Amino acid sequence: MSRANLLPVLFFLLLFVSCREKWVVYAADEFTIEFPEAPGDTATISERTVNVKVFYEPETGSGDSNLYYSLSVYSLSDSIAILGDDLKDFFKKDVQIFAWSIGAGFEDTGRVVTSGKTQGREYTVVMADNTVATVRKFAYGKNLYTLMVITGGCCYDNSQQRKYFESFKLK
Repeated sequence: MSRANLLPVLFFLLLFVSCREKWVVYAADEFTIEFPEAPGDTATISERTVNVKVFYEPETGSGDSNLYYSLSVYSLSDSIAILGDDLKDFFKKDVQIFAWSIGAGFEDTGRVVTSGKTQGREYTVVMADNTVATVRKFAYGKNLYTLMVITGGCCYDNSQQRKYFESFKLK
């Protein structure tokens, strides 16, 4: 192959590699989820509960239009399924308390979302600076899952946010 023919091929390969996404799978016994890069995590264990938070904050100038990604897992001593029909109200109240605690507005979209066969709900929290937190809640067995992406108002509902939420899989 001549140099003249090789140059476009090399250019295409370089472009392909530079556009490649770096998403990383975070796996636990009960779920998997993908983050744009390796996330950090914390855990708190008490007599009755275990709380785990996995999070990622993109660096400024990284090209990611989101400001923060997180997944919180709260393991309770009893199955959360005991809430039955009250589960929807529980999800809504939990997000309302979050919005109130940060002085933000709560939008009760309560849109039904799924992870496999498990139904959850999605809510929107709007902060004073037009930053938007999209929050998804799922309950499965003894675990309450809260997924959140915080985005600047200009870039709400972007492809990275959708990929993050859709990557959450309960096993």
